[in-house]
Amino acid sequence: MASEITLSLLVGTLTPTPAPREVMEALTQVEVRSSAQDRSGFDLTFALSKRSAIVTRLLPSGYFDPPTRIIITVTVKGQATVLMDGVITHQELVPSDESGRSVLSVKGEDLTRMMDLIDFSGFPFPGMPAEVRVALMVAKYLPLYKIVPLIMPSVLVDVPNPLDEIPGQRGTDLNYIKMLADNVGYVFYLQPG
Repeated sequence: MASEITLSLLVGTLTPTPAPREVMEALTQVEVRSSAQDRSGFDLTFALSKRSAIVTRLLPSGYFDPPTRIIITVTVKGQATVLMDGVITHQELVPSDESGRSVLSVKGEDLTRMMDLIDFSGFPFPGMPAEVRVALMVAKYLPLYKIVPLIMPSVLVDVPNPLDEIPGQRGTDLNYIKMLADNVGYVFYLQPG
């Protein structure tokens, strides 16, 4: 039964690639937290020796440096499911004098982290309902992260008259999208995969 379940990691900056064998063999624990209200996240734990490729080659080259992208996928009976698509936010190496007892902890958050970095306050959206504003903001992340918007239209569609008011963004893309969703009783979240 265990052979029917496989876990894979894709790691990389722009185009994640399968993690090398040394990384997968050192992986001892995977934790994924999924939430529609808060940012989802992940924790990876690796057991290392002083001479492992992770310590000697990968860590010095920045392999696990933030904001490296990580995609965690589980395959059960041939059916692949993406559990997490996110970026590394923190890494910590806890060395040990005992062989194979050093531990590397890698923590991260889903791709909404990248939507919460730049304040675009004041960016105008003349004559656009909230759904169009959300689509435009999310479209910025399509080329790099392949985030595709799936927007459920509100029953309260409001198209502001540009002669009366030109709505402007307040805060980061993530904060503004969450505010627009909240205004109509919706929740914004990313679904991995």
